[in-house]
Amino acid sequence: MRDDELAASHAQTMLGEDQEAWLIEAAEESNAVWDVLAQQVFMFGANVIAGSNPPIVVVDTWDGYAGARQRLLENIAPSVDNLVVLSGDFHSAAVADLRVDPFDLSLPVMGSELMAGPISSAFLDDDALVASLVKGFLATNEHIKTFEAHRGYMKCEVTPDRWRVEIRVVEDPFDAESPVRTASTWEIKAGTAGAVEVS
Repeated sequence: MRDDELAASHAQTMLGEDQEAWLIEAAEESNAVWDVLAQQVFMFGANVIAGSNPPIVVVDTWDGYAGARQRLLENIAPSVDNLVVLSGDFHSAAVADLRVDPFDLSLPVMGSELMAGPISSAFLDDDALVASLVKGFLATNEHIKTFEAHRGYMKCEVTPDRWRVEIRVVEDPFDAESPVRTASTWEIKAGTAGAVEVS
């Protein structure tokens, strides 16, 4: 059951007090071009029911720890040059903007999240239903740039100037010889928060 007060509480923590403090300190000391946080569940926030206000969220993601997410991003983002969060665990791929409150688009973008798609597990197998759900999901969550519900993977090319990511889709996961296509390509330029579609 969703508990907004508990999720927003700064006592509710995803990482634990010690690990969170270590991560913030490491970010403050970093001089890397790209500061990458690789972890399991999505941070970008998602209203899973089109039009619901307040948002209906998945509580076993960072949406269930909204206060901790806000605190972490507020502490990390000013210290790093280019924040990229890598995640997965949602049987789908996505590219999204990160804000301390994902549902307040008036706030500045603090980084980008790349959620890798599944190799073997399926989001849903009904293509028509998936297309309808994705359309409503993207309209409800404007901070999510793209959402790909087919099996596949992400291919990243990282240089000091840019981070380029291709969302790759396997046409038939049951065929070892199946063709693989690029669903979309995104680019994050060093020094500019947020990903832009390039093809």
